[in-house]
Amino acid sequence: MGNWLKALIGGGSEPAQVGSLDQQRELQSLRLELAQRDQEIAGLQREIARIRDRSDELAQTTSQAQLEPLLTDLSRLVGLLLALTADRGMSAEDDSAQLANVADIVKQLPQVMQDCGWQPVGHVGEVTVFDPNLHTPLAQDESPKPGQPVMVRWPGGAYAGHVLWRAGITLNPPADEQAGR
Repeated sequence: MGNWLKALIGGGSEPAQVGSLDQQRELQSLRLELAQRDQEIAGLQREIARIRDRSDELAQTTSQAQLEPLLTDLSRLVGLLLALTADRGMSAEDDSAQLANVADIVKQLPQVMQDCGWQPVGHVGEVTVFDPNLHTPLAQDESPKPGQPVMVRWPGGAYAGHVLWRAGITLNPPADEQAGR
C-alpha cells in the first residue's frame, strides 16, 4: 500500500492501472447491462409480434362472427328472390303475386342489415340539406351547394360511422312544383 500511495503522490503508473481496472470493471458492467437490455428488447419484440398475431386472429374471428348472421339472412333473402324471379312459364296472375313476394323480401333487407350495424343514409322522398359527404347528385347538370335543400331519390348506406354509399339526390323542387304532382 505504501508503494501505491507513493505512486499516487509521486506520479507512478500504479494508479493508472487501478483506474484502468475500475474502468474495465465499469465497461464490463455496462456490456452486461447492454446485453440484458438487448435480451429484454428481443423478448418484447417477440411479445409484440405474438400480440399482433393474436389481435389479427381475433379481428378476423370477430369479423366472421359479425358477418355470418348477416350473410345467413341475406342468403335466405337472395335465395327467395332468385326462386321467385326464376322463369317458370307462369301466368300474369302468378307474376303479380311473385312481384308482391319480391317486394316483401326487399323490404326486409334494410332491417337485416341494420341488425348488423348498417345504417341508411336518407330515405326515399326525404327532403334534406345537401351534404357532399352523404349525398351525390343523380343528374350531371345539378351541382347543389352544401346546405341547399335536396330530395333523396335512393338511400345510401353507412357502417361503423363510415359512409359506404352516398344517397342519390336531386335538387328539391319548389313547393309549388311539388303541389302540382
